[in-house]
Amino acid sequence: MAGPTDDTSVVADVEVSYLASKQVGDEFKLFVARTAPDDPLPPQHVLVVTDAQLQYGAAVEMARLYRLEQVPPLLVVGIGYRAKYFGETIERRRRDLTPVPGEEGGGGAPAFLAFLADELKPHLAERYRVAAADYTLFGNSLGGLFATWALLTRPQVFGRYGIGSPSYWWGDRAILETEAAYAAAHDDLPARVFIGIGAMENPAGDLHAAKWLPEEKRAAAYAETEADTIDMVADVALMVSRLERRHYPSLELERRTHADEYHATAQWLNLSWALRSLFDTAR
Repeated sequence: MAGPTDDTSVVADVEVSYLASKQVGDEFKLFVARTAPDDPLPPQHVLVVTDAQLQYGAAVEMARLYRLEQVPPLLVVGIGYRAKYFGETIERRRRDLTPVPGEEGGGGAPAFLAFLADELKPHLAERYRVAAADYTLFGNSLGGLFATWALLTRPQVFGRYGIGSPSYWWGDRAILETEAAYAAAHDDLPARVFIGIGAMENPAGDLHAAKWLPEEKRAAAYAETEADTIDMVADVALMVSRLERRHYPSLELERRTHADEYHATAQWLNLSWALRSLFDTAR
């Protein structure tokens, strides 16, 4: 167990530790910080963020800043791996964040969700006295796919779900089958949910973005985009439409499409709007 980072760290007062998972058969790198370090009371809300090597610094600093706008004190927990950079985590995040196998592997979401529910939460309850806390999950891209799958399979694990730019295309859009199966077996979905997407996360946006590539790369980018049928904006619209048509009495759902934003640029807006929406503050 490593203690808090020292004062030279850009992100202050973050504990870094490692937690082995029997469910996944791997070890996870945990980043944990309070948004109100001087508060003597245990936080009543826990924010769990996937892809910690990419998103954790922004998540904890954003949550600390948003306390000024009535977001409650949070324990912000990042789930990462024994790696320094996001690029080193690609294979393992694909394993953990996808519910079914795809062309490049994956399918480990059931084990990863079991880790979060049955191993991580007891660990946090013991170490940080948050046994009675309300849990929020935020994931972007494949993390957004995972958060949706968790919502539709074990919604009670988290009370709030921030879903950013979800990769619903994975596994031939198998998440739509998960949604249909949940609806066939349930008449309610007790959760508060935010789903965000960039308006340019589709082939038209990719064609627009290709104009800024170096000239020697443009032709290949245009050809690849013209052959691409993935439309993440349309997929989000379809999922939201389905959830709204179910008329679940306990589901609170907000969707936002960010104008002029791409997959790489929308994630910070997704995180910002998720915090504001899920905790009902200024937006």
